Amino acid sequence: MKPKDEKKLQAIFDATITLTGQEGIVGLTMSKIAKTAKIGIGTLYVYFESKEELVNELYRQLKSKGTLSMIDDLKQLPVKLQLMEIWKNTLHYQVENHAQMLFMEQFLNSPFISEESRGLSHRFMEYLGELLKKGQEQMIIKQADEGILMSLLTGYSRQLSSQLAATKAPLTEQIINESFAVCWDAIKS
Repeated sequence: MKPKDEKKLQAIFDATITLTGQEGIVGLTMSKIAKTAKIGIGTLYVYFESKEELVNELYRQLKSKGTLSMIDDLKQLPVKLQLMEIWKNTLHYQVENHAQMLFMEQFLNSPFISEESRGLSHRFMEYLGELLKKGQEQMIIKQADEGILMSLLTGYSRQLSSQLAATKAPLTEQIINESFAVCWDAIKS
């Protein structure tokens, strides 16, 4: 079997992201993806047997390049520094890859998500939850429900990155530091 062309694969992924932003994930069809990627529909089916397979693979690729890629590098840092690095890296990724973030948010709430993809999503949230518990044990993070603390952090970063992307405002060190300080003040003991 001939290896898949990386340029075509990237064109398929780019088309899927673009169309998701325009029509939503439910409106995606293999024919629209092929047309936007400028490849034949038969070629698309050589790469992916179904839309479900395609969107799950795209999600896996994006997730592994995003939040999951930073976990191992951070584990040795103190809790507050881990949270700061997560904050900084997440904001950079979300602002620089806004269309991809929109795809991932829609995908997570779609009927197309596989158990494997759901597991990737849970992996980072488990890490964040463990980090918050560690901070609570060290008495540097409030003794509040883990879900509330995670919602505060993730919701604020999504909203801030969406605002920056929509206004095309640059993500500066000042914005990163000030926004993290606000978050830290909200969760610290």
